[in-house]
Amino acid sequence: MTKYMNKKLIIFHIFFLSVFTFLIYSNTIKGEFLFDDEHFIVRNPYIKDWSCIKEIFFTNVTSGIGFKDNFYRPLSIFVWLLINKTFGLNPVAFHLTNIFTHIASGLLIYLILLYLFKNRWSAFFGGAFFLVHPLQTESVSYASGLGDLLSFLFLLIAVYSYLSLRGTKSRGNLVFYYLIFCISAILAMLAKERAVMLVFLLPLFELSFLKPEADKKGRILQLVTYGFVILIVACWFYLRSTALTSQNTFNFYSTQNIYSTNILVRIYTFFYAFLVYMKLIIIPYPLYMERSIPVFTSLFYPQVFIGFCALLFGFILAIHSFYRKRVFFFTYFWFLIALAPTSGIVPVNALLMEHWLYFSLFGVSVFIAYLVKKHNNLKNIFLVCILILGFVTFNQNRFWKNGYVFFQHTLKYNPDSIAANNNFAMALVDKGELDKAVYHYKKAISLNDTFPQPHHNLARIYIAKNDLKSAFKEYYRTLEINPDFVFTHQDLANIFSQLGDKQKAEYHRKKIQEILKTRD
Repeated sequence: MTKYMNKKLIIFHIFFLSVFTFLIYSNTIKGEFLFDDEHFIVRNPYIKDWSCIKEIFFTNVTSGIGFKDNFYRPLSIFVWLLINKTFGLNPVAFHLTNIFTHIASGLLIYLILLYLFKNRWSAFFGGAFFLVHPLQTESVSYASGLGDLLSFLFLLIAVYSYLSLRGTKSRGNLVFYYLIFCISAILAMLAKERAVMLVFLLPLFELSFLKPEADKKGRILQLVTYGFVILIVACWFYLRSTALTSQNTFNFYSTQNIYSTNILVRIYTFFYAFLVYMKLIIIPYPLYMERSIPVFTSLFYPQVFIGFCALLFGFILAIHSFYRKRVFFFTYFWFLIALAPTSGIVPVNALLMEHWLYFSLFGVSVFIAYLVKKHNNLKNIFLVCILILGFVTFNQNRFWKNGYVFFQHTLKYNPDSIAANNNFAMALVDKGELDKAVYHYKKAISLNDTFPQPHHNLARIYIAKNDLKSAFKEYYRTLEINPDFVFTHQDLANIFSQLGDKQKAEYHRKKIQEILKTRD
């Protein structure tokens, strides 16, 4: 009877986690495409035709619209292709895919925690923390966030398969779990780059929770498994470095600066970013995209030194934990290993992003599960915390309604964001508020006049106002910044054609052909 009741409790937990998570994200279902969705999904020809399968797996994410970027995520694009061919370019289908993928990850976390702690309420609260924490909105509520969700889901499947592999003696089960592990590990890396950290995360599980293999065959299987992970990581690095059409495939900065060229500067900056992450986990407010933090050039800035001390103190506790329960050891190193690709060790395209914590929060979930098991009498307090986090998440999701609301919210906290000013101006154009749009385009330009998009978009407003002189000025400035900005050449070809200047129209058409030819 007890076993039956336990099964009923597990079913209830799974049902509650699924329904509660769906409800708190239900207000995102009718959200519009916004921000990078425009490039990754809406205008991406690769998700519109089955004949583009080869291009999906052998080019970068935005090569379909003629851009060069450093993102290699073929599985995400392939899933978008499946969605588009089945439901069309309907945001509802893309948002539902994100929500269900997130829920699936949360349920897998529940099963993993159940395996680790043998405590159903520990598994419940650990899984709930991961599912409802407001920091997850940047991955779940954003159609382009599918890469994080898919990659982490398959990474969890790989982890769960490995745990099952270590716990079975049946030859048939060994083969089955090993195949699932291999397939899911590959898919995780094809969905997003961060999954390559599995090569470190798997041994972390081994050190933290599993007993050493006493059986010779078990040790051989363990070595074969690790060998396979190392092999596919090596293949991934090779494929990424050869598949992309960008020259600097592991460098996100086309123009070098003190942050991109100095690893110590990146490390000092990460010390402060770590403090911000800790604050957002404990008090997830305010949340917004396009965060900016200072770049630090010395360890002896107060906030940098405090961040360093916090990391050092955590390291000491983690080492101490290694000789006891090892749970905090796992939490600390999972958090940092999962965050490592965006820590600044390799210079990436931002200093701090909320969705970079999507993988890392699993480590915190494990610690939450441990606390629940250790302090079982505090379940009601944990439940209240989960409900509060769920409410905050539901409230945060309303800012993902459309581009106007989203970028207005972003500019409230970061008025000097170039991308937010540019994209808010685009949303204003859609609402017919051209004068306000001009203001935000000009502000984006004044902040950093090295991006072609604000000038190109501003030129289009001047065309709408029939101010050709100002439009040409902005178009030509666009081409000064980026001579290969194909959209400006397309506009100029059309304009000169309408003006009857066949020679200039033909010039820009040839430029378009040359640009596209070099990107094939």
